[in-house]
Amino acid sequence: NLRTLEPVARLESDKAAANCVAWAPNGRLLAVAHDRKACEIWSQGRGGGALGWEISKVLEGHTSEVWSCSFAPDSLQVVTVGADRKGRIFSVRTGEQLCTLGGHAQWVWGCDWMGPNIATCSMDKSVIVWDRAYVNEGD
Repeated sequence: NLRTLEPVARLESDKAAANCVAWAPNGRLLAVAHDRKACEIWSQGRGGGALGWEISKVLEGHTSEVWSCSFAPDSLQVVTVGADRKGRIFSVRTGEQLCTLGGHAQWVWGCDWMGPNIATCSMDKSVIVWDRAYVNEGD
């Protein structure tokens, strides 16, 4: 017996096409990567848009499209990647860019965060695994 799911919210931004969406492990935040060089953090609080969802932070720092995003296991940081061949780690609380992950020669399509490790994959046919403990903030 198949049932039809009904949407509970429709989140819309004026940024541009949404390229990736990622839930925070705490279940209270949603990251949305966009074509216009940004990643939005949505939170479900009081008021706001559909069922209380509202943009709480806009993470900016990429120089081209942002294609993927992933939360840290503690939901306090987000890694984003994009067409500028970089990964970037941001604080969810402040929106501040904490560091840059270089090393890819072409566009970076995807990323994932598990434990202390971050993985990024690129059009340059490589996957780089980063240990967050050894990534210097401010780079």
